[in-house]
Amino acid sequence: MLSNAGYVILLILAMRIAVVDFKTHFIKNIDLILFLLTIIIFLDFNLIWGFANLAIYLALYLLTNRQLGFGDVKLSFLIGLGFSSFYDLVIALNISWIVGGFWAIVRKEGQIAFAPWMLVGAFISQIMMN
Repeated sequence: MLSNAGYVILLILAMRIAVVDFKTHFIKNIDLILFLLTIIIFLDFNLIWGFANLAIYLALYLLTNRQLGFGDVKLSFLIGLGFSSFYDLVIALNISWIVGGFWAIVRKEGQIAFAPWMLVGAFISQIMMN
């Protein structure tokens, strides 16, 4: 189970990843490594859902001719580690794509940073399921 310290660390890292992605459209590997270490230390994680989420985002990455950034694909595995069921994964995916799509419509840009919306979807999914 995630301790309070783990929640704080994950929230800080998630905000850092989101801000950097908004500014640069790039997710730093060091941030992903720190996110993974925090998950390993503080969270009961599930590799099945990590790989399931990775498979979904990797398929999207390949099917859309790499329109989705590979940092988002790597982040999808880490986010998936926190899911406890297929339902969690589907809820997070739906929230991410709905909120990210709304942001894209509002911003009217050719490209958007998607990691923030992936993280928002995952956090909302976790709140809804607990």
